[in-house]
Amino acid sequence: MNKVSATCFAACAAVLVCGSAFAAEQTVEGKLFALKYDDAAGWTYDAKRDFKDTNKGTTLKITIPQADNPKRADASVEITAKLEDHHEFRRQLKVAGYDLKDFAAGAYTPVMLGGVATMNSGDRNRTTYYARPEGSGVTLMVKTDCGTKRAAVDTLLRGLTFKVADAGVKDAPWYWEGTPYTAGAHSVDVGSVKVNSAFVPIEPCLAERNWGGGYHIAVKGDKAFVVAPGLGLCEYSFDGTKLVKTGEISLGDIRSPFFRTMSAPADGTIWLGGVGTGAVRIKDGVVTKVKGPKEIVVAPDGTWGLEASARAGKDMKKYEISPDGAVKTVNFPLAEVDYMSTAYVGIDEKNIFVSGREKGGKDTVIFVYDHAGKLQKTLYEPKKLTMGGVFFAAETANGYVALPLQSSVMVWDKDGNPLGCEGPRAFYEGKSGVGGNVGGFLLDPDTVLSLIIRERPDMSSEELLVFRLSGF
Repeated sequence: MNKVSATCFAACAAVLVCGSAFAAEQTVEGKLFALKYDDAAGWTYDAKRDFKDTNKGTTLKITIPQADNPKRADASVEITAKLEDHHEFRRQLKVAGYDLKDFAAGAYTPVMLGGVATMNSGDRNRTTYYARPEGSGVTLMVKTDCGTKRAAVDTLLRGLTFKVADAGVKDAPWYWEGTPYTAGAHSVDVGSVKVNSAFVPIEPCLAERNWGGGYHIAVKGDKAFVVAPGLGLCEYSFDGTKLVKTGEISLGDIRSPFFRTMSAPADGTIWLGGVGTGAVRIKDGVVTKVKGPKEIVVAPDGTWGLEASARAGKDMKKYEISPDGAVKTVNFPLAEVDYMSTAYVGIDEKNIFVSGREKGGKDTVIFVYDHAGKLQKTLYEPKKLTMGGVFFAAETANGYVALPLQSSVMVWDKDGNPLGCEGPRAFYEGKSGVGGNVGGFLLDPDTVLSLIIRERPDMSSEELLVFRLSGF
């Protein structure tokens, strides 16, 4: 989104500061704000539906209904004041395009609204204002949709007064001031399998990115490649114990909110697949958009791949890849997969893994096929309602392993019998905090790298973490 510049809002700011007399003044009085308005201008709200006032916050939606269709509005204003932690305010700043370091340094010119200094985004017709007065513990937000009633909205906002004060609430440090995550090695029993966990630091640590999806890691010898939203494609040195950034791989004019797939086959290519970009092939520094695939997953030898965005197994597409990167599309139905929207698709040296549902089933399972598309195993949940979304699956030295969303590890024996499921304790000791698996990589037959997003103990940021899990 584009931020509204200080220049663009100079006139608006002056209007907001001024006073005004109302022809037919009404007042909405809440614990955290009061609003005086002129109902002769057409403003109205439903006291039961549109106004909430509790010890946790005050919210109001007030509109000018259209004369010929009262269910639609000529203008609307939504005012929210909530007692909450800092997360939503900082998230809103990032979504609006503000640099958090610049904001903390006071680099932006605020607009005064309701007696507080606010940041804003949007344009003169649709504007959102954000504020978190220091020490108050309250996040403020005002959304305006002016339609044809810009003057009426300006007048309404002059009647707004926030009732917030410094209550000594101390917000968490900014992410650059916080303490990077660390953890010690430990072991835990996952069913009958003893899993050893070791934290793998990333240098520099990856904090305060646009988390939400699209994280991948691949290792080739002593190099690793990591993809994350807002990060792009980066290269790291990897000695088995830590990841040290050595550079970024330019993607040219390729832009994507996130890449849903990444493959790093043995032929030296890297393939990405993502929303809005389709398939991208990187070879010797040359970035090529490839027609046909959307979210391609490429086999380890680099000669073929599958489509991760298919909605059902019967719709699966296989891509035969020529040495120059051109693809030929053929149908590759996987009849046993009834539904696989947003499914995990993985390919190793001998298997294809697809998460989805069986016909008539509601639970997620993992289908294991050979490279010809013949079903070999169906991996069921070790515990009811524990799998959900799947971010990684692989065959290990002694069976199979999967990393579902909820910071958990699942294991099966070679026959596909479930052996156990363990939650956050499989990764780290103590309180689990907020976190979840977002990706993985089979490092060797008994070792998996897991990507996790977890909130730091000091709540200064979420951080992208890597754990090395062995013993499978």
